[in-house]
Amino acid sequence: MRAVGALGQATPPITYATIPAFYAASIGVPNDTNLAATPGAVLLDVLNYQRRHGFDVGEQVALVADVAAGDPGNRAQLANTMYQLGAGYWGVELSVSDQNMSVWDTENVPASAGDPTPGSWGGHCLVAWDYDGLIDSDIVRLATWGGWQLATWRWVQARLVEAYALRWPQLRSPTGFAWNGMDLAKLTDDNYGWIG
Repeated sequence: MRAVGALGQATPPITYATIPAFYAASIGVPNDTNLAATPGAVLLDVLNYQRRHGFDVGEQVALVADVAAGDPGNRAQLANTMYQLGAGYWGVELSVSDQNMSVWDTENVPASAGDPTPGSWGGHCLVAWDYDGLIDSDIVRLATWGGWQLATWRWVQARLVEAYALRWPQLRSPTGFAWNGMDLAKLTDDNYGWIG
């Protein structure tokens, strides 16, 4: 929501202090647990939790996103989600070799980079922000670990296992339009199958 809000110069009231409590609740542990020692969360479990309970930021109403599942193999749909909704919410299987590349790719990976097998480093959630084209070698910019990570589309197609579109009703203008002037409800209802 913070990423998409920035597109329309909105600042959703999500502070970094509220994130650990949401994470703890979504994986079913007390907030005072050593969260760094937990095994992580399943992406769809987190999305389902926020659909049921919202993201409590201390306001009158919790923040809740509408969620639609996408096809990880459909590059046009993935790009369309970034263009129309501001970002994609993706689950990927990282490889050990990804730790040692400035641009994540699946070609010309030196043996010294480590195991290139998807999942050898584990699963990870990230935000797909934008892209510079749609061929295999074009770059997708991903938001993760508090910064940007570049990846090729061929890497995305090799690593992506879950793809979701999030629609934030709280970010609509009073007229129902998104930051980009699109009729958010009509546009997304015509193009996505919303969950729940």
